Amino acid sequence: MARTRYFGGSSLPYRFKNVPKNVVARPAAAPASSRPFPAGLVAFSSGKERCGINEYSKGLSAQMRLQGATVSEHLLSDVSLIASAGAGAEILVHAEPSIVPQGIYAALKTSRSRGAKVVVCFHYCEAGFMRPFAEVADVLVTHREYGISNPKIRVVPLGCPLFEPPGDLPALRRKYGLPEGKALLTYVGFLSAWKRTPDLVQQLLPELERRGAVLQLICPTHFSGDPTGEVAKMRRLTENRPTVIWISNFPVEAEVLERAACSDLGIAYHGQNTGSVSATNKMLVAARVPLLVTCSTHDSDHAGAEHTPSFDLVAYARRAAELAHDRAALARLREGSQRDYDRMNQIVVARRYLELFKEIKR
Repeated sequence: MARTRYFGGSSLPYRFKNVPKNVVARPAAAPASSRPFPAGLVAFSSGKERCGINEYSKGLSAQMRLQGATVSEHLLSDVSLIASAGAGAEILVHAEPSIVPQGIYAALKTSRSRGAKVVVCFHYCEAGFMRPFAEVADVLVTHREYGISNPKIRVVPLGCPLFEPPGDLPALRRKYGLPEGKALLTYVGFLSAWKRTPDLVQQLLPELERRGAVLQLICPTHFSGDPTGEVAKMRRLTENRPTVIWISNFPVEAEVLERAACSDLGIAYHGQNTGSVSATNKMLVAARVPLLVTCSTHDSDHAGAEHTPSFDLVAYARRAAELAHDRAALARLREGSQRDYDRMNQIVVARRYLELFKEIKR
């Protein structure tokens, strides 16, 4: 039976303001482990349920296995196992401030001093957070350019799920009860205060109602909670509004991809710059949907999307409503999504990680 996978991204509130500038754990020594270190490439990630980093690590590892690599997965909190690695070991760390444990730097330093090769993938990138890892890793992977100068940095895109859009898109609309014959805009993302999703919906609905279009929101509550009452705001906006369809649970990945694939336009409003890139946008790219994003660095890895020049919600909503009915522009953007998918799908990304380990072993 196939593993149920949920869409998602970082486990951080994206505007992570409290990352210390010099985050360095200083244990006297890395803890020892009596277990033998596994053979092959060993990936260390979060064990949090419904955490996008955890899901991403599993998907990437699975794809590397399909390309012939021996890959095992372990919790990043298992610093004693990391410290036990020696010559010939290959360690891939998925890093973000909310999941990095005490003792990780000492453990990586110990294993690397014995000949292990270490690659750290940053799901949140800020110079102060990267600095201690730079001292204990061979390669530092970022998902886009961050303006940080370090010879160990390699840019590898955040990978898209593998997906081939079905040919009969009207049948997909019928499958999910989506209206046929109307422009369908789809938004994918956790309901987090910083994204201002209720504000976007409030601006969009009059524009869509005037044009006879429909908005599909695949927008569950963030698993860290709802301290600002975003769910209540969304309920007030969407109740008794046939123009909007709100999926407020956690759909499995296959459903998200199919719902996105039968859309005319994917929309992603991120009204601020962040230290990461959007994981949920990758669902829209995988579905080869035309994509409208903001000028936020959170969306900067989407070369094939249309980027609005500002964070102006009113202007963004107006452009989304216009674009959903512009056949020529949609065709151009669909080609852009295909190019982005060809560049950042999981097969391409998995190969790049395997190449990085080959390079540092030479």
